[in-house]
Amino acid sequence: MPYSYEYPRPMVTVDILIFRYHKLKIETLLVQRKKEPFKDRWAIPGGFMEINETLLEAARRELLEETALQEIPLSPLTYADHPDRDPRGRTISFVFSGILPPPFQTPRPRDDARALDWFAIESAPDLAFDHNRLTKSCYEIFKKQLRSNFGIFAFLETSFSRKTLEECSESIFNSPDMVALLIKRGLEAGVLKPKKSDHFKRMVSISELYQNNLTLA
Repeated sequence: MPYSYEYPRPMVTVDILIFRYHKLKIETLLVQRKKEPFKDRWAIPGGFMEINETLLEAARRELLEETALQEIPLSPLTYADHPDRDPRGRTISFVFSGILPPPFQTPRPRDDARALDWFAIESAPDLAFDHNRLTKSCYEIFKKQLRSNFGIFAFLETSFSRKTLEECSESIFNSPDMVALLIKRGLEAGVLKPKKSDHFKRMVSISELYQNNLTLA
């Protein structure tokens, strides 16, 4: 039975920050908007949640519809709820993050995306809505999550060297200091297997890296 309310209600949206490690930098995938508001401006992929969806289902659908990317594990990150963040009306956005592992799927602009491109975190253009602030704040939250789990391994090939892991850690944390702990805990948890001197193989899937029982603690 439908309900009608006299007071205004906010709209629910999802935003999806997809990260990758490429040429010694962490990059995020942005879409160039085809429609108003902010036509032709770059933005985080996302959109409105449909009435019969969960937030995660909406995030997966919007990512597929705008970028053609699929089967990327997504994790809830934070929310954005400033009253003036969207000129179309009151919106509350739930933000998800995901890592695109190598070998990279090729994203393709679809739906209301005019174009797609990867941008280094520190050199994003002037984005639509509140997405500049959102990207920066979400990346800090994302880095804190990476300090407590094995998600950093998702940035690398299945087999990788200690040097590659150190370079990736340097690009994220400005320090390779946690690499020794990552390797030690990864071996203990069965996430990694030694291949040869200072080379390792990831033994679990990308999605398993985010399981609550696979932590650095």
